[in-house]
Amino acid sequence: MSADANQPRRYGVLIASSRFPDEPKLKDLACPENDVDGLQQVLSDEAIGGFSELLVVKNEPSHAALRKVHQVLRKAGRDDFVLIYYAGHGKTDLAGRLHLATTETVSDELETTSIPAQRIRSLIDNARTTKVALILDCCYSGAIEKTFLRGDVEDQLNLMAGGRGTFIMTAATDVQTAREEIRDGFGIFTKHLIDGIRGAADVDGDGIVTMNELYDYVHREVIAESHQVPMKWNLNVQGEMVIAQSSHKPREARRAAIRARLFALADQGVLPDMVFTKALEVSNLSFQETRGGAAARYDSLLDRVLDPNLRIGDFLTAWLQVQPDDAPGPAEKPAPKPEPQPQSEPQPQSETKPQPGARSRSWSGLSSGLSSGLESGLGLASGFTAKMKPQAEATTKDRQKPESLWPASARPEAKSADDPPKEPQAEQSSEGARTAKTAAKPATGSAINWADIATCVGWVFAGMILIPAAFETLSILAVIIVMLGWPAAGWVLMKRGGARLNAVIKGVYWVGIGGCVALLLALLSEF
Repeated sequence: MSADANQPRRYGVLIASSRFPDEPKLKDLACPENDVDGLQQVLSDEAIGGFSELLVVKNEPSHAALRKVHQVLRKAGRDDFVLIYYAGHGKTDLAGRLHLATTETVSDELETTSIPAQRIRSLIDNARTTKVALILDCCYSGAIEKTFLRGDVEDQLNLMAGGRGTFIMTAATDVQTAREEIRDGFGIFTKHLIDGIRGAADVDGDGIVTMNELYDYVHREVIAESHQVPMKWNLNVQGEMVIAQSSHKPREARRAAIRARLFALADQGVLPDMVFTKALEVSNLSFQETRGGAAARYDSLLDRVLDPNLRIGDFLTAWLQVQPDDAPGPAEKPAPKPEPQPQSEPQPQSETKPQPGARSRSWSGLSSGLSSGLESGLGLASGFTAKMKPQAEATTKDRQKPESLWPASARPEAKSADDPPKEPQAEQSSEGARTAKTAAKPATGSAINWADIATCVGWVFAGMILIPAAFETLSILAVIIVMLGWPAAGWVLMKRGGARLNAVIKGVYWVGIGGCVALLLALLSEF
C-alpha cells in the first residue's frame, strides 16, 4: 500500500507489557513482545499494511506509552488512519473501568500506575483524525465498553466522534481472560489477527481487508479454538475502514495456486487422501459458498497452504478439527439396520440356551439354601414338563405316520420324474415331518444346561436337610436300606415313566441322593 504526499498516511502504536516486577499478583507473560513484532512485520510491509510510521513500546511505564499514543494522534491528519494496539494484562477498578497494565503497575494503584482506558479515549477525542482503530489483546478487554458507551449513548457518540469514526476490537468480553499459546509464540487472538491481515480475512477476494472482515475472521477462528469471545464496537465509522491490502491473489489465481500446492504436497506423501480430496473440493467453491460455517473455516485454512513456511502438522490438526456442517450429532446417527437372520429349521423349545438372567437366578437359588432349592425344584418340574411334551408328541406322530420321516425324494413309493408335481399341502406335510424328526432326535453335543445343574444341586441340599429329620426315629440300618432303595427305585421309574412322571421322580431322586450324602456324613462322624 504505497503512500505519497497526496495520500492519507497510516500510523500505529504497538504496546507490549509482559513484565510486572512491582505486582506479584500479575503473572509475567510470554507472548506480548512476539505479538507486537508479528504485527509490526505485516503492517510495515508495503504490499500489505503500508503503514508509514509504527511506534513499538515494550515494557515501558504507563506515562511513556501514553506519550507515544499522544504523539501519533497529534501527528495524524483528518484523513489519516491510526491504529492503537495493546497486548498484556487488563485490570478493572472498583467501578468496572478498564486499565491496561504496564511495567510499573500496582493493583491497588491502578489510576496512577497503568494506562486507563479513559485516558486513551480523551486523547482520541482531541485528535484530528477521523479514522481510529483500537485493538486490545488482554483479559477483561470488553470492559472498554464502560469507557466509550456508558451514559447517554447519543451524547457520548456526538461528543466523542465529532465526525470521526472509532472501531474497537477486543480479545474477550468484560469477564473473560485472554489466552496466549506458547507453542505458537502468540496470543490466540493476535495469532489470528496477523493471519487475517495477511489476507485470510479477505474472504470476498477484492484485494483489501476491512476492519469488519478482520473482526469476522478473528471472531470465527478464536471461538473455535478457545473459550474467549472477541467483541467489537463500530462507533460512527463511515463506510469501510481498511486495515490492509490483501496479499492474496484474485480468487481464480488463488484457486490455481492452491491446487498446485495441494498436488505438490500430495506427491510428497504428506497430505492424507481425505484431506487432499476435501481441500480440492473447497478450493472450487465460489465466494458466496464460503461465507459461513465449515466451508468458511476450510477456505481460510487453505490460505496457509500458500505459506512457504507451512507447518504441515499444524495445518492437518486445524483441518481435522473443523466439524462439517452435515455431520450428524450423537443423537442424529442412524440406527444400525438389523442383520438378516439365516433361515433354519424350527427347533424344539428344550434346545433353547438359557438366558444369562436364568443362570443368575439359578445360582442365586443355590446360594440361598433350602427355600431357594425348593423353588428351583418346582421350576424344574414345569421345565421338564415343557421339554418332554414336544418329544412325546413327536414320538406319537412318528408311530402314526412312519413314512413321513422319509424325505419326499427317497420314499419307497416316490413317483418317477415324469409324474405331476406334488401339491403344496404335501410339501408342508413333509416339512412338518422333518420338524418332528428333529424334535424326536435326542440332542447331542448341546451346551451344558447350568440351570438344570443348579436346580439338581438345590434338590440335593433339600434332601440333606429333610431326609435326616424325617428318619430320626429309625435305626441306622433301616435308614441305609431305605436310602439305597429310594434312588434306585427313582432311577428305574424315570427310565420307564412318562414325561410328567419323570419330572417329579427326578426331583425325588435327587432328594434321595441328598439324604444319602447327609447320612453318609453322619456315619463317618460316628466313626
